[in-house]
Amino acid sequence: MTKIKRTATIFPSILLFLLALAFSALSQKPTLKFEHLNTNAGLSQNNVLCVLQDRKGFMWLGTREGLNKYDGYSFTLFKNDPKDKNSISNNYIADMLEDSSGN
Repeated sequence: MTKIKRTATIFPSILLFLLALAFSALSQKPTLKFEHLNTNAGLSQNNVLCVLQDRKGFMWLGTREGLNKYDGYSFTLFKNDPKDKNSISNNYIADMLEDSSGN
C-alpha cells in the first residue's frame, strides 16, 4: 500500500476516534457536592445576610451574630469585643467586599 493510501485510511479513523472522545467528554455531567451549613456545623446564626468568597477560596458569611470564615472544614467566628479595639466594629454584618489588596 502506498504512503498516500495508508494516510487516507488512517486519517478518517483518527478523526472519528477524536469526535467520539469529544462527545463522550461533553456528555459527562460534573458531580457537585453541596452541604447545608448551619449552627450545628459552627455557623454563628442560620440567617446569613451576605456571602463572599475571597481570592484564597475562603467563604465569608455575614450574619446578625458576627462574621464567619469557612475554610471548607470548620468555621472561625469574628465578633465585636468592646475591650479589643482591633475586633470588628459590629456583629451585624450585612455586606462585605474584598479590596484589590485582598483585605
